[in-house]
Amino acid sequence: MTDHPTPIGETLEETLERVIFSDPATYQLRDEWQETKRQEQAVFDRVCREEYERRLDYHRICQTPDPDRVARQQANLCKQLFREELDARLALRWADVLRRVQVVLADRAAMEETPGTDSNAEDGGDGR
Repeated sequence: MTDHPTPIGETLEETLERVIFSDPATYQLRDEWQETKRQEQAVFDRVCREEYERRLDYHRICQTPDPDRVARQQANLCKQLFREELDARLALRWADVLRRVQVVLADRAAMEETPGTDSNAEDGGDGR
């Protein structure tokens, strides 16, 4: 079995994000979420690389036979822990994004339901 199966379509995560961020009022939050994921992935990649390099240095100093293989094997074991930490951080941030999306959509719905409110309120209400 491969680590990354070949997708045959949109993942569940992609589908959820597409639906949750379908309203133009949520586009800024979508962009912030994408940036958050990118930053967290960069941190994950950096931590994994640093862990491998730290272990490789250790095994070279100790003159372990095949230090690269041993360091990679040990770093890959740590990678599972780092992945769990990444998932936990993203889950917290996702909960915040969902809360903010709900607020944006609730505010928009409230504006649309308020009598005398024009959908062109952003442009001064004069329809231009």
